[in-house]
Amino acid sequence: MYPRPDTRLRIGAFVVDPLLDQVCGSATRIKLEPRAMDVLMYLAAHAGEVVSVDDLRSHVWTGVVVTPDSVYRAINALRRAFADDPRAPRYIVNVPRRGYRLVAPVAPADPHPAIPQSSTTPAATIALLPDRRHGRRLRMAAIGAALFVAIGVAVSGWLMRRTSTLPLAPMVLGDKSIAVLPFVDMSSGGDQRYFVDGLTEEVLDLLTRVKGLKVIARTSSFSFRGSAADVPTIARQLHVANVLEGSVRKSGDHLRVTTQLIRADTGVHLWSETYEREVSDVFELQDEIASAVVAALRIQLLPSERAAVPRTTSMVAYNEYLLGREFQNRGTAEDFRRAADAYRRAIALDASYAPAYAGLALADIVVADENGTTRARLGPALEAADQAIELAPDQADGYSARGYLRYAYAWDWRGAQADFHTALAREPGDSTHWRRYADLLASTGRVREAIAAGRNATALDPISAPGWGNLGMYLAAYGDYVEAERALRRALEITPDSPFALNGLATLKLLEGRPQEARDLFGRIGLGGFRFTGTAMAEHSLGHARESQRALNEALSQSAEGWAYEIAETYAWRGERRHALEWLERACTQRDPGLATILADPLLRNVRTERGYETLVQRLNLQRVAAAGQTAHTTLVRGELH
Repeated sequence: MYPRPDTRLRIGAFVVDPLLDQVCGSATRIKLEPRAMDVLMYLAAHAGEVVSVDDLRSHVWTGVVVTPDSVYRAINALRRAFADDPRAPRYIVNVPRRGYRLVAPVAPADPHPAIPQSSTTPAATIALLPDRRHGRRLRMAAIGAALFVAIGVAVSGWLMRRTSTLPLAPMVLGDKSIAVLPFVDMSSGGDQRYFVDGLTEEVLDLLTRVKGLKVIARTSSFSFRGSAADVPTIARQLHVANVLEGSVRKSGDHLRVTTQLIRADTGVHLWSETYEREVSDVFELQDEIASAVVAALRIQLLPSERAAVPRTTSMVAYNEYLLGREFQNRGTAEDFRRAADAYRRAIALDASYAPAYAGLALADIVVADENGTTRARLGPALEAADQAIELAPDQADGYSARGYLRYAYAWDWRGAQADFHTALAREPGDSTHWRRYADLLASTGRVREAIAAGRNATALDPISAPGWGNLGMYLAAYGDYVEAERALRRALEITPDSPFALNGLATLKLLEGRPQEARDLFGRIGLGGFRFTGTAMAEHSLGHARESQRALNEALSQSAEGWAYEIAETYAWRGERRHALEWLERACTQRDPGLATILADPLLRNVRTERGYETLVQRLNLQRVAAAGQTAHTTLVRGELH
């Protein structure tokens, strides 16, 4: 993917949005293929210059062998988008035997663009809904505060140099892409799945560290466990060129592992091997498999990329760590308690085992989030993440865990950003790091960047309902209702009863002025907090005061401890400002991570002028972001946008 600017460009009479792959005219909006947008970005970076076909092939299709026809097709797509006549070009001129030249003027688009709107509701009212993926209260905070923050990167600066250290452009998976399917447990008792899954995940994690190799995340690749789908079908659904599969037979302390790497489009076995090892050699075995895959894909692994992976000398501690990962992947509140206990046992057996500390940091805060002890447990959770970093400063997991704790619970936005930058520099192919980073970006007002980071996450984890749901929320915040709904419905295709995707789609309908549809969607949500508070808001918008109060009473009686922020939203939506501020204070006392969405949450628009609201924003250390968007906030609350 050719580097793209972080802002929209004006090319001639059109506005080009590189992050959304869109070319917008006065009455048109054309969606480009990513490669065509890459070609346009390269031409824009060299506006007025002649760019050869070979230049485009080498810079846009880096590492991929393509014919000149690929360039011609991209140029034709651009001409169609710009309605450009090649016989009398106003945008792209064909220079015979030399190449192409972009002749239209290139400049930054309006730094305060008019965001596309729906037929009923201005886009500036859309914000992002929380993702409570574990327990009643845990949410991956995501908010569209960037709707009120000026886009500050000038195109002239970008044309001279790229200053970002992170690849925020959406990733494209090519030949150097792989999915690691869950190895099959062939043990006689069939009771070693947690160990086999752990071995598979460790190999997957090792491959994720290889620069230049795109590795599909566990969520997506493991979704094919037990599936009858063949390798080509799986590869098409995951958008990869290669698939690694295998089996493990564990008998006592002996392992027999068979693996094979398959080229999906041809079915050719690029490499296969059978290993006979003792359990104590499992780490060396994982390294051998990963190295063999890298060699088979003809990827040169530089010495600097061979980062040492933190391991334990205690196989009992390793077994406890694998149990912790198994419980954590199941995702229920009880499983997180069991995961935390397993990680603690691993640490007790080996106090220098960094991955166990990183796992404990996340599992412990989820347990605290569930039982209302977040304030007391945040410190120990941060200490566990710190310990993971101290023991393994070259690994990403500790930074990613601490970054999440910092932004979702400690409200340390700058510290969280530094942690995610470090994590992604070490493991740029990890979808979890991208998803968490996207949430931070959105929470602090950088929605356009959040969209790009969210797209990286879904490219690496294409069958992840939370990933698509979060991306849908960022797109809604940006004002692209069509793409937002498409992403949210994709999340529901993957997990039809996902409470987070349902809640996001229902709120989108509520803000679009379609309360009947919103009420129907809220009614399908299994989590009581979302269902009750959402229904209360929808009924209020329908003019049903009694039904609204009945639903809110349900929330107050059943979910008051874990859903303070949603209850505050409900009161604010109904115009009951005093009660809304009281519940926001309660959410603050409880360290409710939903508060990360406060800056531009449209459900809170009725309380934005209240002194208590501004005080709370300052306590959350978001006052600088709020000040940057003060004018837009003022316009919003005065009703000028409604």
